[in-house]
Amino acid sequence: MSHERRRVGAGLAALLAGTAAAYAVCGPAAIGASAPSTAAVTAVDFDWSMPGSTDYTDTIAAGGTVTFSYPAGVAIHNVDFTGGGPTACTQTAGSTVGPVSPLPATPEAPGWSGTCRFDTPGTYLFVCDNHTHMKGTIVVEGRGTTTTTTSSSTTATGTSTAPGDQTPGSGSSTLNGSSSSAARPRVSVAHRQRGTVLRGTVTTPAGRSQVRVTAYLAGHGSRTRIGSQTKRSKGTGTTTFAVKLDSTGRRKLQRAHHLAVDLRVVVTPAAGRPVTTKTVAVALRDR
Repeated sequence: MSHERRRVGAGLAALLAGTAAAYAVCGPAAIGASAPSTAAVTAVDFDWSMPGSTDYTDTIAAGGTVTFSYPAGVAIHNVDFTGGGPTACTQTAGSTVGPVSPLPATPEAPGWSGTCRFDTPGTYLFVCDNHTHMKGTIVVEGRGTTTTTTSSSTTATGTSTAPGDQTPGSGSSTLNGSSSSAARPRVSVAHRQRGTVLRGTVTTPAGRSQVRVTAYLAGHGSRTRIGSQTKRSKGTGTTTFAVKLDSTGRRKLQRAHHLAVDLRVVVTPAAGRPVTTKTVAVALRDR
């Protein structure tokens, strides 16, 4: 009997060892591997370089940061979030012409960089204002999110709601679980104008706001500011603006008889962060 018990015991031990080995192959290979806390996005002509990303999508943990930069090239680029934006952005290099984000406030020539912090889980879509095909996505996962690796696939579990087949730049960015695209100001500008004054309207749905409109000479390389105007809306509704060309703008218009101008509108609600609309292109003639 003792010999038989030893034989059964050895068989049971072998069975348990085989089960453990099978679990090691098919079960979780890594537990607690959370999303990284940093990521990098680099503008190249005319695309985004996002090492380690899939379909122009980077994933970070809540509270993490993303560094955006444009170190070299021949065009002008920036990063503009098309809905809910990051918690805060800081421009660390390049000319500063307004609040960020967008980062920079307007598309700029090479040499700019900056960092944005994302505290709230969600999906954040961004685009270059000067090249609307340049789209990307930052997915922010809640703290404690883990990645479980199996023998056949890797599955991320957490609070991210980005669909796997999402096209970068499609849909609406979310912040605190709700879309904010409907709250963005709307700009109405004629794309062909005459004279030395650029006119248009801004509809501000956020109540009393500061409206700043800046005119730039359009084109490659660093852009030249040729006029600006700051107004305060009296409340929710439409605010008209009329940006007069400065001496540089008037002189160039007089010489060339026509100018390609970009109008940039920044709306700052009385209680809130600045919201920047897309750049509006205007063909201006002197008569």
